[in-house]
Amino acid sequence: MFESRRLKWAMDMWKMKLHAKRQIQWRDSMRSRMKVVRLNREKKLKNDAWAKWRQLYRSRLSTQHYSKHLLARYFSRWKRRLAGVDAVEDAGESLARVFDNQRLSKFWHIWRRASALRATESLLAERVDLRVMNDAMTVWKKRMWVLSILAFFGSTRSHNLPQAERCHRRWIQ
Repeated sequence: MFESRRLKWAMDMWKMKLHAKRQIQWRDSMRSRMKVVRLNREKKLKNDAWAKWRQLYRSRLSTQHYSKHLLARYFSRWKRRLAGVDAVEDAGESLARVFDNQRLSKFWHIWRRASALRATESLLAERVDLRVMNDAMTVWKKRMWVLSILAFFGSTRSHNLPQAERCHRRWIQ
């Protein structure tokens, strides 16, 4: 009897120790799994951050390259036009020096006036083009602003969107 009690007590102690040991093992394995999950999440966040930085950096480099190329192109165009104007003026001045009589002088002044009128006309045409483009962009911006407002309110209240678009189309016409 004494032996069986002692044996039962020893068995119960062994079960408790085994249970405690398994709990400790389970806790340690869960900690290691959580650590792996956390490391994977941090690695993914880091990779995402690097990808975003790389994309922004490449975009900025692309913009800089485009701006430099555009500047160089317009500068070379300006130089060619200036050289053409200088060449025309030089040719006109040499022609005036060679022919010094009254009739050629009159033709020289007429040509010079026509040249000035041509330059003024091209400047005026350029300004008109810029004004037309500016007006078109202003109308486009207004319409896009109205459409963005319609889209914003349309996303929260979809039952008002068709009516608002109808009103906007009537207003545009």
